Order: sequence, then structure tokens, then C-alpha cells
Amino acid sequence: MTEAAETTTGVNPDRVSFTVALEAARDQLITAESVLPGTPGPGVIAQAALAALLPKRRTRISARKVKSALSRYPGHAADAGPLTSQNITHLTIAIYAAHPSTPTTDTNTPVTPPVSGRQGRRDRTLQLLRTDDQRAWSLKEIAAALGMEHYRSLCAQLGHWVTDGILSRTGRGLYALQPEWRSPQPPAPPAKMTGLPHLSTT
Repeated sequence: MTEAAETTTGVNPDRVSFTVALEAARDQLITAESVLPGTPGPGVIAQAALAALLPKRRTRISARKVKSALSRYPGHAADAGPLTSQNITHLTIAIYAAHPSTPTTDTNTPVTPPVSGRQGRRDRTLQLLRTDDQRAWSLKEIAAALGMEHYRSLCAQLGHWVTDGILSRTGRGLYALQPEWRSPQPPAPPAKMTGLPHLSTT
């Protein structure tokens, strides 16, 4: 992060976001980008960090104390910070006008609870398989129809649905709907036993 700031004149290393640098590094690992020798100049992480700099610090009223004697930037000539600390004698408070009030929502209107990602994905998968429920679908075919580039998580979910009895695995990477799940109405769960059976003795 400090090296990224040093490639641009007048950028304080404090303004380089650790989160942006971490996400850029993560994206390189996941997508395998920039695996070939890079071009001269700032790398992908440095470019991402410099493109999303944090705002400048507020004006300092006290001298900056560097905790490490080997700090890479003990001081900047362009830094407007004071060399000695100053005592605060008064404060000026500015009150800004309030933002226009947003329209209130009707409390009587029923709110639809959000659908979880897993439940929504299952519904979309079932709708897809019901379009041709007499054949087996491959994992890549299902992932492509759902618009999923990385289908590892979908493979795990399909395995859970096989265990739950929703799907059947007909081959390696092939899945088909169970007969009772081919209709939009899911099958009713089995009735639970409320008591122990009565045993008669002779």
C-alpha cells in the first residue's frame, strides 16, 4: 500500500484503502488474472488502491507522533500539520439544514419477506428441470441456464437435494427430478407418530 502511494506524487499512504487492496488481491487469486509477468509501473493492486483513495485527513491541531523510528514516511514537506501541539480554546458548531423527509410507508401494507438465496436457487432449479422432467440434466447445463459461472456451490446444493429426496443422481454429474417433485406442488411431508404403538400381550 505504501509502494502504491509512492508511485503518485502528493498521495499520503494513509489514504490508501486496505479493503480495496485486499479485494484486488482476492480477485487476482480467484480469477487467476495477471499471472504472466506484469508491465512496468503500478501493478493491479496498486492501480485499484489509487483509483479509490480515501478522503484527505482533517486539519491537524497537534503534532504528529511517529511511534516507529523506522517509519517510511516520518514527515512530508507538503504536510500542513503543525510542528507543536495546540490547545483547543473554543469550538465552532455548524448546523446544516435537514434533508427533505422521505414519504412514509403505510404500516398496514403487508411486507413480503425476502427469499433466501438458497430457497430462490432451488425454486429456479426446479422450474428449469420441470420444463423437461423426463430426462436427466447435467450440472454444467443447469449452471449455464441459471447464469452461474462458478458451479461448485451448485454441485454441493444438488447433492443436498439428492439426500432430501428432491432429485435423483442418474449418473456422474447427471440429475433428474423425483416423480413426486415433477408437479409445481411439492409433496406433503410424512405424518409424524404422536405416540408409541400399543403392544398386546397374550
